[in-house]
Amino acid sequence: MQPSIHVSREVLNDFSKAVELEWIETNGLGGYASSTVIGTNTRRYHGLLVSSGQGLNRFVLLSKLEEFLIIRGMRYDLSCNQYRETIHPAGHLLLSGFERYPFPTFYYEFDQIRLKKEIFMSYGEETTVILYTLLTPGQGKLHIRPLIAYRDYHSLTRENPALDPSVMAEQGKISLHPYPGMPTLIFHLNGGSFTGPPYWYRDFLYVRERERGLSDVEDLFSPGECIFPFTHDHPAALVVTSGEKEPDSPQQIRCREVKRRERILSSLAVRNTITESLALAADQFIIREKTGRAAILAGYPWFTDWGRDTMISLEGLLLCTGRYDEAREILVYYARLILDGLIPNRIVEGTGGCEYNTVDGSLLYLHAVDRYLKRTGDPHLLKALFPAMETVMLKYRKGTRFGIGMDPQDKLIYAGTPGLQLTWMDAKVGNWVVTPRMGKPVEVNALWHHALRRMDSWAESLRLKRDYGFLAEKVRDHFNKRFWYPEGGFLYDVIDTENGPDPSLRPNQVLAVSLNSPLISRERAVRVMELVRQKLLTPFGLRSLNPDHPAYRKRCEGGPWERDSAYHQGTVWAWLIGPYIDACIKVLPGRVGIHIMEPLIEQLKVYGVGTIGEIFDGDPPHQPGGSPAQAWSVAEVLRGYLALREHLK
Repeated sequence: MQPSIHVSREVLNDFSKAVELEWIETNGLGGYASSTVIGTNTRRYHGLLVSSGQGLNRFVLLSKLEEFLIIRGMRYDLSCNQYRETIHPAGHLLLSGFERYPFPTFYYEFDQIRLKKEIFMSYGEETTVILYTLLTPGQGKLHIRPLIAYRDYHSLTRENPALDPSVMAEQGKISLHPYPGMPTLIFHLNGGSFTGPPYWYRDFLYVRERERGLSDVEDLFSPGECIFPFTHDHPAALVVTSGEKEPDSPQQIRCREVKRRERILSSLAVRNTITESLALAADQFIIREKTGRAAILAGYPWFTDWGRDTMISLEGLLLCTGRYDEAREILVYYARLILDGLIPNRIVEGTGGCEYNTVDGSLLYLHAVDRYLKRTGDPHLLKALFPAMETVMLKYRKGTRFGIGMDPQDKLIYAGTPGLQLTWMDAKVGNWVVTPRMGKPVEVNALWHHALRRMDSWAESLRLKRDYGFLAEKVRDHFNKRFWYPEGGFLYDVIDTENGPDPSLRPNQVLAVSLNSPLISRERAVRVMELVRQKLLTPFGLRSLNPDHPAYRKRCEGGPWERDSAYHQGTVWAWLIGPYIDACIKVLPGRVGIHIMEPLIEQLKVYGVGTIGEIFDGDPPHQPGGSPAQAWSVAEVLRGYLALREHLK
């Protein structure tokens, strides 16, 4: 069974619609290739070879290609660019279809000529293959002019004299080394030839960057032109690599990658087009860094390795797809990084250093361990990780960094330092923390209670005497006394703030119902979930704030200040659909069905084609935004879908 996502000629020929649809291919190292379904780059992050250096430091090497075909004495431009003043050429008008699987595949049809272009990467290598196949009889010449950026993927470049334009030609390949300290880029021509002259293309416009209030114009350098003889029987292939290893043939790379993806699908316990599409999307976030360690990337194109995101995503990405070895490896690795009871919030790209500003990360780590043990029953891992998890509990009880610690009176967890964001609602604009949540956040204390219950059970299984169960009862009692907001009929979002309890209706309280350790009464849980369903539920996840709240922002758009100030003030988060489904199965079992997942599953066909993005506007039509490929969105949609299937059996 093979998933299928098709984009029609009607959409592809409409430039404004087509540039809204992006695709991404990844190489298992943190590198990727990405653009739109018509090949027009709309972000600084787009590129056909974005390599991942030491510590996930990424570089856009090959940005795109200028392509045209000479056949029957006519020239046909296949590429499409948006410049500051025009769109040229208009190759999107020759496209008849786009297919997402098995790889991004572009179909061109013009004057009774049909042409197919596929883009794929070699797994575990910094190598991209662009393979062209003529589907109708005939012969011609395919001209390809590479356009290189050679820069950090967060930045932009302009024409400059520092670039070395020289090209080294060898048998069947050319190589470039435009700047010192950057990798060499090698083009394997596979029967093609190379000719000059080199020159700059100026003023490419990246419309997504303009919408985001960022610098949006770039110049790209072309070293020359690759020319391929092109017939029905002999496809043309350009293999681009920044690695030292000589790549295999395009056909070998393609065949190997098709087989690798089939192995991923064959591990699925439930196999249909939905689980297959989500499993392939999940695979893109699972990498093995060049140091050899397994990791989960939080999203593409600009996120790297985030601890909180890893722990939320681990069950959906790895456990639901049968990748237990990688899950175990990640859990062991993070145990070694625990410092003062905290797992890293972020592993800094480039340096590999750790930032520890998270109160929920370590508690989510214990939750991820619990989910792994439930799936595998691995007693050896429990024994190995238990000391690290006890360190977490001890530090939370005695107090640790950033004001994180247990209140000796009510046994609840307090967290907060002025100017620092510690929960998942972590937007910060300059020195302004948009949602500071200093005090005792509701989901942190739900996770704290869950951690105590799990540690009590694990200690018993290891025949250790601990007081976790006793402490959990105290937490449960005080949680119910202190967090219940009787006038609203739901849970306070944060208590013990400098302004008293925060009665904002937010989705964080769902974790008090969704986790497997009962925390509030069924009656209260039903009231909470009915209100969440009425006020926060959308077709694409849960709003981060009640629309009736005066601070609610209906759109997450504009420049950095506008976007960050709306990020958790009404914006819809797809990942929250997972906890919502868990909670509904527990207390509203008749009110939830597979239909609730359909809009999110349909998102596989839009925005990030073949994956699911980060956020949506709070108000209809809930325009998608943020990262077009987000790990915890894919993870929780897959996990939630499987949980609903099991529930409805």
